Amino acid sequence: MENKTLTEVYSKASNRFAKIIYIFLLLVTLFFIYLFTIGLNSNYRIDWKNLITSLIITFIIFEGIKRAFYYITTKTIIPKK
Repeated sequence: MENKTLTEVYSKASNRFAKIIYIFLLLVTLFFIYLFTIGLNSNYRIDWKNLITSLIITFIIFEGIKRAFYYITTKTIIPKK
């Protein structure tokens, strides 16, 4: 089986549902970045420590989601570059 990029995988009509879930999870993670950034303070000031921490955690989680969806749709592991 040849290696495909995420764009090629999600461009097929059969994988539109996976693409919708992928975009939904992206929006949810961005919402949590927003919540951690303000630190749930009442004055909505940006807490830079929380911002950096949430960005790192979100990147790790989103990378895992991306790899999981690639594996589900192609039944192969993402090739190393």
